Amino acid sequence: MDLADQVRLARNRKEIRETVVFKYIAAFLLQDGVINSEEFQLVAINKTKQSQMDTLMDLLPSKGHEAFLSFISSLDEDYPWLAQNLRKSVSAQDISSYQHNIQNIMCSNDENDNLINNNCPTEKKGNQLLTLQLISLYIIIFLQNIVIFLLIFLVIRNHN
Repeated sequence: MDLADQVRLARNRKEIRETVVFKYIAAFLLQDGVINSEEFQLVAINKTKQSQMDTLMDLLPSKGHEAFLSFISSLDEDYPWLAQNLRKSVSAQDISSYQHNIQNIMCSNDENDNLINNNCPTEKKGNQLLTLQLISLYIIIFLQNIVIFLLIFLVIRNHN
């Protein structure tokens, strides 16, 4: 999906998740190759229709523009107003705002952030680099302890 498609999806996400029922569009999406059987299972396993649609909408950006068009087509019969909204044009300003919002999310300091993102402001990159260095240090200490344990084990084993 291109950025304009992602903006359209983001704009309509709340209404899609609250309105669309996955089982009504699943066959169309499978037939058009938007999702495969494993992805179908990944979506269908969710207990609520909202979480099913969240999972589907999380998959869509990696599928490309044609898949997005197929997704819109899957909505034509039962959700024509949503399909129409998803076909509306998007301004350059909307795309720029969306990119800025995504960058802020990726650079956030929550536990799910991307440890190193070259588009983040310098102070956040520094914090992220420090976090990565600390994680690396803990891993090294852990591995050293394993080596010490193995050496002690071998000494005791050879001593007996």
